[in-house]
Amino acid sequence: MELQRILRLEKKNPGLTKVDNDFYKNLREILNSPEITEDKETHERISDIICQILTERKKKIINHALRIDDTPPLNSTKEEEDLFRKVATLLKKFDSEVLELEKEIGTELTHHEEVAEKTIEEEKKENQQIKEDENGFVRVRFLKAMPAFIGSDTKTYGPFEKDDEAKIPINTAKILLERGVVEES
Repeated sequence: MELQRILRLEKKNPGLTKVDNDFYKNLREILNSPEITEDKETHERISDIICQILTERKKKIINHALRIDDTPPLNSTKEEEDLFRKVATLLKKFDSEVLELEKEIGTELTHHEEVAEKTIEEEKKENQQIKEDENGFVRVRFLKAMPAFIGSDTKTYGPFEKDDEAKIPINTAKILLERGVVEES
């Protein structure tokens, strides 16, 4: 198993990299193999690469669940499909609790209604290719004020005021574009 190749692909591609179904079993075997466990430096280096791979894959799975999609991401393992279902279930539960709160305070417009009200022009904008730089970032303009948030690269961005411009990770930009918070600038 070429861990560095997998890590490079995970960082480069927006979707999950195709791995064997027994990927996690193989990772445990690598970490527990005598040639790795006997050399502390090698064990730390391999552990760090595996940790980075797992972090990248978890971020992609969580971002996929945030898109209100009921199907697990392409190329996910059985363990990752289970994680996706659990995260999606938690998000749906949270959404329903928030909707109840919105009803109590008189707010009628839900995320699903906002999606239904999108114009054909907005959908065309979403389907256009997003221009990312060589580091996987996109320049966007905020269409409304936005509190600080954690991007898909686990760094904090913001807070932002209406019409502020910033460079943010493409995965984060896609979600904010989808929700009508930003536009590509």
